[in-house]
Amino acid sequence: MLKRLVKKIVDLYFRNTIKFIKSEDGLDFESLKQNNFVKLPDNRPINILKVYKNTNWEDPNFLPALKKFGNVIEYPMNHINYYSLSWIIYKRQKFNKELLEYVNKLISEKKIDMIFFYVSALIISPKTLNEIKKLKIPTVNLSFDDTIGFKSYPIPGGYAGVNDICQYITVNVTSVKERLPDYYNQKAFCIYLPLAANEDVYQKLDLKKDIDVSFVGRNYGSRGESIKYLTEKGINVHAYGPGFPNGSINTGQIVEIFNRSKITLGFSEVSGLKITTLKARDFEAGLCGVFYLTSHNPLLAEIFKENEEIVFYRNNEELISKINYYLSHETEREQIADKFRQKCLKNHTWQIRFREIFSLLK
Repeated sequence: MLKRLVKKIVDLYFRNTIKFIKSEDGLDFESLKQNNFVKLPDNRPINILKVYKNTNWEDPNFLPALKKFGNVIEYPMNHINYYSLSWIIYKRQKFNKELLEYVNKLISEKKIDMIFFYVSALIISPKTLNEIKKLKIPTVNLSFDDTIGFKSYPIPGGYAGVNDICQYITVNVTSVKERLPDYYNQKAFCIYLPLAANEDVYQKLDLKKDIDVSFVGRNYGSRGESIKYLTEKGINVHAYGPGFPNGSINTGQIVEIFNRSKITLGFSEVSGLKITTLKARDFEAGLCGVFYLTSHNPLLAEIFKENEEIVFYRNNEELISKINYYLSHETEREQIADKFRQKCLKNHTWQIRFREIFSLLK
């Protein structure tokens, strides 16, 4: 019954029916309208305070899209190490105090209309977010690790995930629709949206396709074994990312690798577990117009048409078979890649995602 209820909520949302959509505890879109926050302006650019640490992909994706909606003030976070013991013991408390003071200052000077978060309770404490909520400034928080990290591990005063902070956020956004009931149980307003990519960064380039098969991502779980298996079977595969011999590459190099590749691979598992999730790379590859062959992912199958826009494999034998087939069928391969790109351009950019989210705050 609960699964049917969640599916109904998601289906209704994607039909753009923002109505009285209730969960079992009575949460609905009407409750957001009645929430006590200052609505975003309709007649001028939005002033946005962004609060997240750019590890490698956040700014190339989020920042250009945010700037299309208005003025962005960047709160400095790249210097912090929130996995250190010193952060947990005392630096986190100091950071939260300074952030709250800064938010109060910006509001008093009428310099911000909203706060855009991509954080967890490991960074921002529930107490800080509760104080921000009292200021009636609307807030958005993205959470993409909810598959295994909604609560995450214990820290002083609670948990490191979003479980303890989501109730203080105006609009929570999760990429794991099965977690919607968990947000509702916390009396938090949350919508499901898949990840996306930035079309101004991830683009189709006129480059020679001189790489048969590529993979871009961290080496964990079964990824390294799969790459080794392909190499042993005579597949010319190039892997890039932490833990692979080619090492890490920057965003510009990722775009180049995608555009030089006839096929790029995807692995949908989470940290080596047999659990699938959506990844930003699913959409970044799409915007670059590369043929995407990824392990079967029911979540991606809901978004892209199998064998028309995306191709899945379910075991190593099928992976080898499909690589060989599509390497020798260029026209079919490029037609699928182009449809994949067109779908991403139409439905799966961060500008589209933020427009949907911000519309709820107006």
